[in-house]
Amino acid sequence: DGSDGSDTVRLVPFKEDADNMTHHVDSDGQVTVKSYGSFKEALFGYKRLKSKGLHCSVVSTAQVDMELRGRMLLGWLRDLAQAHPAAMAIVTHALADVSGGDDLLGGVAVWRDAKMFPVWCGGDCDELDRVSKRRMEVFRPYLASSYLTREEARKLHALGIEEDIHFSMKTASDESFYSQIPFSLPSPSLRKSPHALWGTLPVPVSSSPPHPLLVNTSSASPLSTILLLIDTDLRKQQEAEKLTSTLHPHTLTGLHQISGWGVSAPPTLYSLRPLLDAASFRAPSSALLLLLLLDPYPTKQLRSATHALFLSLLIDPRFKCRFAAALGGVAYRPLSTLFCAGVGTESDTPLGFTVQIFTAGSLVRALENNNVTKCLLDQECKGGTASTGNIGTLLSGPMSIYTLPISRTVIRSIHTNLLGCTKEVKMVVKHSSASDVSKRLPSLAYQLGEHPLTTALPAAPDDGFLDSKTTRHKRLPHLLRDLEYIFETPMTALRLLIPPSKGGIAISCPPVEKGNVIDFAAAWARLLRLAQGIDPQKRKISGGHVEYEQ
Repeated sequence: DGSDGSDTVRLVPFKEDADNMTHHVDSDGQVTVKSYGSFKEALFGYKRLKSKGLHCSVVSTAQVDMELRGRMLLGWLRDLAQAHPAAMAIVTHALADVSGGDDLLGGVAVWRDAKMFPVWCGGDCDELDRVSKRRMEVFRPYLASSYLTREEARKLHALGIEEDIHFSMKTASDESFYSQIPFSLPSPSLRKSPHALWGTLPVPVSSSPPHPLLVNTSSASPLSTILLLIDTDLRKQQEAEKLTSTLHPHTLTGLHQISGWGVSAPPTLYSLRPLLDAASFRAPSSALLLLLLLDPYPTKQLRSATHALFLSLLIDPRFKCRFAAALGGVAYRPLSTLFCAGVGTESDTPLGFTVQIFTAGSLVRALENNNVTKCLLDQECKGGTASTGNIGTLLSGPMSIYTLPISRTVIRSIHTNLLGCTKEVKMVVKHSSASDVSKRLPSLAYQLGEHPLTTALPAAPDDGFLDSKTTRHKRLPHLLRDLEYIFETPMTALRLLIPPSKGGIAISCPPVEKGNVIDFAAAWARLLRLAQGIDPQKRKISGGHVEYEQ
């Protein structure tokens, strides 16, 4: 069976079985070679195949079952959305909702996480009927406040025991219910990019109404939180060899407190300020945003099911505008960073949907305006209060919703990917060490007081990008095509080149003063100056100006 460690034992003993496997190749050209009962045995087969130069991986049955379940759910949502416009509206609302269930659609609430009755309620009752009666009295099934997530239930128990001496008697709960738990897992909602490109930051909702069990107490601590998706990739260049946000992410102030780290000591605004001020986006978390940001990591079959769902929903104008805000305002730069680094292909990336978005003039104009994009990311900014689920009214200052204009995002993605492949940057990265991190970080990553809209990137260090993987594998033409779509929308190119004081597109930039924002024309000219050596037969920056006439 190949588990004895001998290279003479065949992974597939019989030729008939091997021939049969060749008839069960999936859409990716992959075939299951052998099933093992343990990872140790699977590792042996993996090494055997890798030693022959074959591309292979070890997949567990749990992973296969989870992928199959996800594909079936995505297919079910697609069929449900195509059945009736009302069903499509509910699916769209579920994907774009950022309130966690506070925003209703026709009386229907969509919960972001699984909720249930607290398991500690009625815990000290011996009889089943008394337990059920006590739970129904305290947590009535027809009230939304009766259903709590795992984290909310634990927080309510702690606040109730601390603030109300009769809390344990009212709920018939044990005061030491959580004392025997050796550890606590972080919330599954606290997600972050495996390459430290983005992360989620929980922000307490200070103005939310207290739980009914805490109405008569002095506790003002809210149970629910807002999850903000924050850009943690503060690099000034996107080198394809390294995908982390910096060479040493732990040196970036505040990064360790994103997505569950530092839960025991909640981060302060001062510690997060360098990260928040230089971030290119801050947006409330939604299922749609997470599906886009996590798209490069699953298998192709699961990605195809997700893209099929998006494609079936694009006929709904409400979904299309929210999808445009999620893709163009937030997910475009992380996806383009991974795409230019070689993750995925042009046929199975969400960037393929840009032809549906950047060719519509109304959507391009919306993505150029931060206030409009903010409304699309925040339940249309209905002007409600905390009780109606309007996130924008609860966030302000460094925590406010913010995105870069789409034209600046595309230009920055192109510029940083070209810059990261230059010889000058590669030399700095190669000869850097942990001892001189304080000296090289200012030249490689944004610092406190810097912002992508106010800091000029280097224009023409050298032409090392001509031989880079990004150029050889033709990753940049996709981004250049998106920029062409933006320019071709009516009046967009002209308004971008005209200064805002003379009728051009004004940029709303909360983190910095408007007077310090670099004009689009200047940013575009610096990109052209960097890329002028893109044709080696016409011009070389390191050499002279040589022209070859036909």
